[in-house]
Amino acid sequence: MSLEDDPVYPFVKLIDSGIDTVEINELFSTDPSLVLFYPSRSCRACVEKIIELLNEEIKLLGLKNIIMITDFSDVREYAVFCRINKIQFPVYNVISNSEGIASLMAYEPYYAILNNSLIKSSVFIIPKDNPFLTKQYFKIISNKFFNTN
Repeated sequence: MSLEDDPVYPFVKLIDSGIDTVEINELFSTDPSLVLFYPSRSCRACVEKIIELLNEEIKLLGLKNIIMITDFSDVREYAVFCRINKIQFPVYNVISNSEGIASLMAYEPYYAILNNSLIKSSVFIIPKDNPFLTKQYFKIISNKFFNTN
């Protein structure tokens, strides 16, 4: 499965933390956003490390530039996940029967840059045991896409 330059179906339905429904095309403007795609079936300890590292780099990336998309089938589990992990950035949950879900979720957590074109770029599959590579990725995309300095 190729993720780079992969289009996202524009009408995928998501639920935000306030339990409001939005379509994915409503989330993005011409400005790029770093999106963390986190499949709910992924290792819980791994996501804790991923979120911890991302929280450490919020100043570099800019809080307004980060979005997380996940696919919990249970809304309560989604809410608990957000609260326990003290996530500072917006988290959206894919509605399980939403058309186009396959265009979003992979088997492993990954980052991608998205804007209103809804074409994934700068895709980065997150290594489990090498936070240094992830930090390097953050530096590269910060310099390329975000003016946070």
